Amino acid sequence: MLDRDCSSLTVCFPPFPAGEFAHVEMLALSRGDDGGYSPPDPDATWTSLHPRFPKSTLKKNNLSPAQAYAFRYRLRDAVDYTSALSAVSEPCSPEPAAEDLGEGARVSPKPQAAKRKPADPGCIALEWDPVPDATGYTVSMLCSGEPRGYSVIGTVKNPSVLKRKLSPAHSYRFRVLAVLPDPSLAHESRASPPLRPPPPVPQFARDNLSPSLLVKTSATSHSPSPLSAVLSGKPLLLLYFSASWCGPCRQFTPALARFYQKHYKEMAVVFVSADRSEGEMEKYYTGEHPWAAIPYDDDQREALQGKYRVNGIPKLLVLAPDGRVIDENGVQSVGGGDGCVERWKKTL
Repeated sequence: MLDRDCSSLTVCFPPFPAGEFAHVEMLALSRGDDGGYSPPDPDATWTSLHPRFPKSTLKKNNLSPAQAYAFRYRLRDAVDYTSALSAVSEPCSPEPAAEDLGEGARVSPKPQAAKRKPADPGCIALEWDPVPDATGYTVSMLCSGEPRGYSVIGTVKNPSVLKRKLSPAHSYRFRVLAVLPDPSLAHESRASPPLRPPPPVPQFARDNLSPSLLVKTSATSHSPSPLSAVLSGKPLLLLYFSASWCGPCRQFTPALARFYQKHYKEMAVVFVSADRSEGEMEKYYTGEHPWAAIPYDDDQREALQGKYRVNGIPKLLVLAPDGRVIDENGVQSVGGGDGCVERWKKTL
C-alpha cells in the first residue's frame, strides 16, 4: 500500500516495460473468528479493477474503512499475458474516519519536507506536528525503486528526522506513528508527498561557490541555504555580476527577474555583488533579486570576479554544471527573448 484516506487505497507495484500493462484485481477479505483476516480462498472471485492499466500506481476509491482488501496483478501486452499472477498483497484498509476512532485516539500528522534543507546531498529532512503524550515516533519509508511496501527505518524522540544515504534517482515517501502509553490509541499518518534528495553538487560548484548561499525567504528577508539545495535539479547555472550603483544594472535586473520567474526550474541564478559595502548589497539584493546570492564577506565573491575578468557590469555568465561557459553575454541573450534557454540547453 502506498497511501490511504477514509475511502480509498493507493497501491503500487514494480515498474514494467513500455508497451505492457497491468491487469489489476482486488478482493474484499473476510474477517476470521479471531478478528484477523484469513488468507484469500483459492476459489475466491476477484474483482477486475482494470484489465490494461498503464501505470505502476493505482488509486481505488469508494472503499469501506470497515473492510480489508487484497490486490494482485498480472502483466500483459496488447495481445496476451506476459507474466504469471503476482503474489497477493498484504491486507490493507482505508483510514477510519475521525469519529470512528474512539475516545482518546490519535492520528499522527502527515510528515512534510523540513523547511530547513539538509546541507549534504543524498539526504531528506522531515518534520511533522507533535502528538500530545507521544514519547517518540516510528518512521517508515517507501522507495520508488523498491515498491514492496513500507519498511521501518527507526524510532525518533522528536517530531523530525534526517534520512541519509538516499539516491537522487528515486523518490521516497514516509509515514509516522506516534508512540503512546496506550498503543491501541495510535494511528499511523498518511504518507508524505514523494520527496527526492538533492543530487551531489558538481565539483566546479564545490570549488568555486560558497557552501552556503543566501536565498530569499520573503520579499524583504533572506537566510542561508546549502549550495546543494540551491542547485538541485537545475541544469544551468547563471552568475549575475551586478551592483546597486550601476544604472544599467538597475535597468536589467527587473528584466532578468521576469525571465527567471518563467524559467526558474531550469536554472539557478547566483548574484555576485560588486557593491562598495555590505549595506548597499543587502539593500539591493533584498529589494530586487529573487534568486540566490554569495554573501558579501565571502572570499568567493571577489574570486569569481577575478576568475572571469569582470571589467564591466551588468554581466551574466551562463555555465554548464561542469563550469564550462555556454554564453558570455547572457545580458544580450536574455534581452533577445526566451528562445535562448533552449539554445543553452542544447549545448549541455
